[in-house]
Amino acid sequence: MQSSASGAPGMLRTRLARAARETAYLAIGLVTSSLAFCVWVVGITLSLSLIVFVVGLPVAAGTAIAFRWTAELDRRNAAWLLRRPVRARYRELGRGLRGLLGSTLGDPQTWRDLVWLVLHSVVGFVFGCLALGGVLLVAGFATLPAWSWSLPRGGADLGVWHVDGVLEAFAAVPLAVPIALLTIGLVHVMARAESALAEGLLGGDDDGVPSTTTHTAATPARRFDPHVAISLHVALTALVGLMMALIWAASGGGYFWPAWVWLGTGGLLGIHLVIHRALNAPAVRGRSVRVHAEADGLVVGFLVVVWALAGGTFWPFWPALALAMALAIHALVVFRDRLNPARERELTERVDELTR
Repeated sequence: MQSSASGAPGMLRTRLARAARETAYLAIGLVTSSLAFCVWVVGITLSLSLIVFVVGLPVAAGTAIAFRWTAELDRRNAAWLLRRPVRARYRELGRGLRGLLGSTLGDPQTWRDLVWLVLHSVVGFVFGCLALGGVLLVAGFATLPAWSWSLPRGGADLGVWHVDGVLEAFAAVPLAVPIALLTIGLVHVMARAESALAEGLLGGDDDGVPSTTTHTAATPARRFDPHVAISLHVALTALVGLMMALIWAASGGGYFWPAWVWLGTGGLLGIHLVIHRALNAPAVRGRSVRVHAEADGLVVGFLVVVWALAGGTFWPFWPALALAMALAIHALVVFRDRLNPARERELTERVDELTR
C-alpha cells in the first residue's frame, strides 16, 4: 500500500516533467518556425530572381547551405526531446562554384531540409501557438481570483464560464484541472507528431555514402516509420477538430467557424499525405505525373471548399483550368513517345532484334 501510494506522486511528477519538456520543445519550434519561414521564402525568392544572372548561382548555393544551418536547429531540438541523435548525412561540399552547386543542389538531404522548412513554418507555428495558448489558459483560470478585478463591469464570458465577481472567479478555478489535462494530452500528441516528422525528414538515410554527419548524442538512432507520423497526424487533426467543435458549442453556437479550422488542418494533413506518397512511390515511369496530379487535386479540393464556405461565383474553375493545363503539358512531356505508336513499335522491334 505504501509503495503504490508513493508511486502515484512519482508518476505524476514524471508526466508533468514530460509535459513541460514537450511544451518547451513546441515553444522552441514556434521560434524556429518563424525563422524557417523567413529563410526559405527569402532564399527561394532571391535564387529565382537572380538565377538569370551569374550572381544567382552562388546565391542558390548559399541558400542551400542556409537550409542546412536552419534545419540543424530543429534537428538538435528534436534530438533533445527524443533523447537520441537525429543525424543528417550530407554530401561533402565541393570545391569551386561548380562543385559547390553540385554538392548542395544535388544532395537529397538538402531538398528534404527544404520540405521540412516549408512544413515546419506552418505546422511548428500552429503547434507552438496551441501549446502556449493552452498553458496560458490553464494559468489564467488557476489565477482568476487574482486578476478578476480587471474584468469589465457586468462580468465577462470566459469561454464556458461567466465571471462577475470574486466568488464566481473562485468557483471557476477548478476548471483549470480539466483544461490542464486536455492541454497535456494535446501537447503530447503535437510533440510526438512534430518530432516524428522531424526525425523522418531531417534524419536522412544511413546509406554509407561519403558525407558529413551531424548528431547530438551518442546513443544509436532508431529507424523511423513514416506511417507512424501519418497516424499521429490523423489523430491530431481529429482531436483539434473535435476541440474546435466543442468550443463552438460551448460558446453558444452561431456561425460555424470551426469549418475554417477543419479546412486548415485538413489541408496540412493532405500535404503530408501527398509528400508521403511521393517519397514512397515506386520508381516507375510516370511517377512524377501521378504526384503532380495528386498535388493538383489537393489544391483544387482546397479551393472548392473555400468557395463552398465563402459563397459567390464558382471562381475555383479558373485555377483548376490552369492547373489542368500544366498537368497536361507535364504528361505530354513524359509520355511524348506514346503519341507515335509506329515509332514506339519500331523501337520495340529494334530492342527485340538487339536482344536476339
